[in-house]
Amino acid sequence: MGNIYFLVLVPLVVGHSLLTDSEKSGIGSLSVNTRTAVDTRDDQILVNQETSIKLPTRDGIHFKSVSTTTDFSTDNINRTNLEGIQKEIIRIRGQVKEFHSDCQDVLWSGGVTSGVYIIYPRGGGPLKVFCDQETLGGGWTVIQRRLNGSVDFFRGWNEYKYGFGDSAAEYWIGNHRIYELISQGFYELRIDMEDFADQTRYASYKRFGVGSEDEGYSLKVMDYEGNAGDSLMSHHNGAKFHTKDNDIKTCSTRFKGAWWYKDCHTSNLNGQYLIKNHSSFADGINWKAWHGYHYSLKETAMKIRRL
Repeated sequence: MGNIYFLVLVPLVVGHSLLTDSEKSGIGSLSVNTRTAVDTRDDQILVNQETSIKLPTRDGIHFKSVSTTTDFSTDNINRTNLEGIQKEIIRIRGQVKEFHSDCQDVLWSGGVTSGVYIIYPRGGGPLKVFCDQETLGGGWTVIQRRLNGSVDFFRGWNEYKYGFGDSAAEYWIGNHRIYELISQGFYELRIDMEDFADQTRYASYKRFGVGSEDEGYSLKVMDYEGNAGDSLMSHHNGAKFHTKDNDIKTCSTRFKGAWWYKDCHTSNLNGQYLIKNHSSFADGINWKAWHGYHYSLKETAMKIRRL
């Protein structure tokens, strides 16, 4: 009797159970291909089975291939080593769940406590961020945080491109990483602020984005809500990002910060960490609509969430 060949294809979508769309999760689908050759010689039935597992991940394509030859009776052909394959699928799925594209994914996967997590924005490598899992249901990826002046924010273009500081304390996530994040879908922006009297305000924008580096990481915000007043959309929308070494109208140099300046600013959240009232003009952590140009805020947090 000649050889008999057949192919078994088992598709399996991976990622969090709430994200069935592979484009949404950024993971792709796992597939298992089993090619089995049955060869009858005399009274023997020899089964040669080649199994390959293909899994696209954020670090490339993961392949695993297994080849076995076993002597089976006809009753056992369908039970070759499917049990082992199933265990391998479960093991790989467990690893894939660790690849979260933002803090929304972290929340959906059970990370309900605010703190530092590692995420994998689509198209980029691992990124350590602070996730706010408390405000309005959580899922916020913090892109900027000012707390106590421990980190100098008066820096150059490359440092603002790739990020700096400590994600557990004060930091800027990086313009390039912001661009990677917002390329994954539609995001909203929320800015939480606190003054030295422990009063708090917020400004929320239902659409947020930045352009590419070639576009100067230009700001795109829409639909303000909040109680801090709008000191971002009305004046800065469409503006390119400025740093002290990439300063189109000397705004960064004059106001000791890095921001989406436009003739020059009504907000300066990356300005100097000054203590509340200051005599210098508009060079602190200023939000004009709340405290004007001569009061520097105590704390700020800029955070984004996928819609």
